[in-house]
Amino acid sequence: MKGYLVLCVLNKMKGIIDHYIIELDSLYEGSPIIGGVGADQFFDKQIALDDKDVLFNPNKYKRTWAKIIAVPQRLSQFSLDLGYNGIFKVGDIVHFFYTALADKYLIDKTQVGDKFTYQYLLPIENAICAVRNKEYVIVNDGNALLEPIVLQGGETITKGGIILQEEERIDKQRGIVLHSDTYNHGEEVLFVPNSDSKIVINGHDYLAMKDTDIFATIERGEMVLNDDLVLIEPIELGEKTESGIIVPEMARRNSYRGKIVKRGSVCEDLEIGQEIMYSQHIAVVEEDNKTYLVVKAEDIMLAISE
Repeated sequence: MKGYLVLCVLNKMKGIIDHYIIELDSLYEGSPIIGGVGADQFFDKQIALDDKDVLFNPNKYKRTWAKIIAVPQRLSQFSLDLGYNGIFKVGDIVHFFYTALADKYLIDKTQVGDKFTYQYLLPIENAICAVRNKEYVIVNDGNALLEPIVLQGGETITKGGIILQEEERIDKQRGIVLHSDTYNHGEEVLFVPNSDSKIVINGHDYLAMKDTDIFATIERGEMVLNDDLVLIEPIELGEKTESGIIVPEMARRNSYRGKIVKRGSVCEDLEIGQEIMYSQHIAVVEEDNKTYLVVKAEDIMLAISE
């Protein structure tokens, strides 16, 4: 930490290579009231009273935005190779995934009365977008900003016959592209769900993610997978094989098999209906009251031919 502080002083808060310096404020008044830049949730009352330090805790308090007070003077060749070509400006309000506020990036913390001010290093790749002059939104390279799709509420009947009204909710796997380096504006896409995809910009809800988290588009009502992906219907291994051999539960749990339902354009050597064995999947898709899995071609270990 001292190294970071010395570096900031020497550079007159110019920031260091590949990192922004951001500043956040919060209040602690011996009560559960916590606010300031980046605050979009409150502590649970008891947690707030028990916690003497309001420093970021990802399980209780998700900070998602802050003011940039220093920018990198240059980017490393590594960042340039990853496609990060531009940087935001001092004074921009930068939005980021809350997990970016790791303890190792804290460079300063001060207290005046009941007000705490924190300064963090923010790796450039963790910056999603920035708001300039309170309204102009600039999206960082390699990131996608989506408009959420709102699902209408319905009714759920409990076992006791009580009817519960469900409120409107955001679809956790679909959205409409507002900005992306890879996908077109207005496209409906499916993405790998992430617990912190939702961000709030100027009071409006958005979904933010890496372009690489998007795995399919919806074209004329049909799912079109990315080139290197397949959609499979999982096959559960039975307790016994056809010859009557009992399969242990652990073996059944660790056997990943499925039947191909859809395929990307570079998976032409695989056939619809073909059974495969795979090592892992990247997403779960619910369609027509069935559960399907999205698998990368590189994770297919064996394609079984009749």
